[in-house]
Amino acid sequence: MFVTRFGLVLATFCLAAPLTAQDPKPWQVEGELGASLFFGASSQAAVLFRSGYTLESETLEFNAHGSFDYGEAQEEGGPSFVNKRSWSLGTELDYEVGSWAPFVFVSGEGSLRRKLDLRIEGGAGTRYRFIDSAQTRFDISVGVLAERTDPRETPAEVDAPDTLARLSNRVRFSRRFGGKRALFNLVTFYKPSLDDASRDYTLDVESALSFALNGTVSLKVSLVDQYDALATARGAGVNNDGRLFFSILAKK
Repeated sequence: MFVTRFGLVLATFCLAAPLTAQDPKPWQVEGELGASLFFGASSQAAVLFRSGYTLESETLEFNAHGSFDYGEAQEEGGPSFVNKRSWSLGTELDYEVGSWAPFVFVSGEGSLRRKLDLRIEGGAGTRYRFIDSAQTRFDISVGVLAERTDPRETPAEVDAPDTLARLSNRVRFSRRFGGKRALFNLVTFYKPSLDDASRDYTLDVESALSFALNGTVSLKVSLVDQYDALATARGAGVNNDGRLFFSILAKK
């Protein structure tokens, strides 16, 4: 039933999509719907929804994004249970000055698997774009942020939010090929604590390969891996949270 419903949604997106690319606009809206399924001694199913909005001018670029994923697992012969549920929201404003771009950002997230009830971040930094062509983009960003983390607790526990400062290091690479219909994207975030970088850090890596069916709709496969060095200290089973999604992406 899960696979059938997801297939119907994908078919609706494809049939509704125009066959020609839209005229260039200073803004772009996109939505993504994905799923992952695994079977064996235990079965797992997860769905992913993402949306984003980008607005560009000659010197400014504003983007806002959000995501939500939900997953269930079932051991052979046992009941199903929720094993993944997370969300994130974020905004960023960049001021373009040639290859350099100072920026400010605010973000928030929560995760059942990593035992995060709420994590809020805000900061500023600068980006340098090494390559910016029609086929290839490559840039590196460095910034400083303030973070507040509220752990997900049991009723017997006392609220113990943690506030600290981190460095924020981001690397982004994208490459078009296959007549510009195929696109490879890689984004990494490394955020060490300024107090104890070797023990307290997060590392997020997402790689994705998409293929454009037309000017609006693409098929996409993405590997998302999030590592939080203190997740087990908050009660999580592991520090690492990795997911593989197959999805459809629509842009306007």
